Amino acid sequence: MQGHKITSADAVKAYLQSLLNSLAETWVRLPREVWPESWFDEHGRPRHKRPVIRLLRSLYGHPEAGAHWERKLEQELLDMGAVRVPEYTSTYTFPSYGHLALVVYGDDFFLSGDSSFDDAFWSELSKRIMIEDVGDLGRFLGRHHTTVSHEGHEQLAFDMRAYARDTIQDYVNITNTKTFKKAHGWRVGFYC
Repeated sequence: MQGHKITSADAVKAYLQSLLNSLAETWVRLPREVWPESWFDEHGRPRHKRPVIRLLRSLYGHPEAGAHWERKLEQELLDMGAVRVPEYTSTYTFPSYGHLALVVYGDDFFLSGDSSFDDAFWSELSKRIMIEDVGDLGRFLGRHHTTVSHEGHEQLAFDMRAYARDTIQDYVNITNTKTFKKAHGWRVGFYC
């Protein structure tokens, strides 16, 4: 479609961008490698035996972390003028940005719409959420995406080769397989 653009971005350490607003406090023990200098005496010996600190930010692995990130992100999107698409969870449109459509999956963002609004949208979102790798559609949901021209029209194409290679490599690693035999006229060779 003329003037249409599809881009993607990633949230940087998504969960850590949200506060852990739990009813029950969570306390964690930090690995010694990340202790502040104030936890050691002048000879480098620990001042505390097994110190713990209160967890203030959502941390991957905490049972509530995902929900806190989702609420934080959704509030920022709504503050930007997002309208939820009720039939599709984590899908929004932005009337003030030329009705761009945004799909969110965890920490991945997929934006589609009028290209003249694209830069302004990403710029505003980056003031609210730390994002990186803003650019042409690349890898999203485990597959590579690209646009191709076919009979004068731009079309979306999916490339699952990297996913297939990763899956085969995982199988090879798990089973200690050295190589695969020919299948359907092609050969996949992995040698460990």
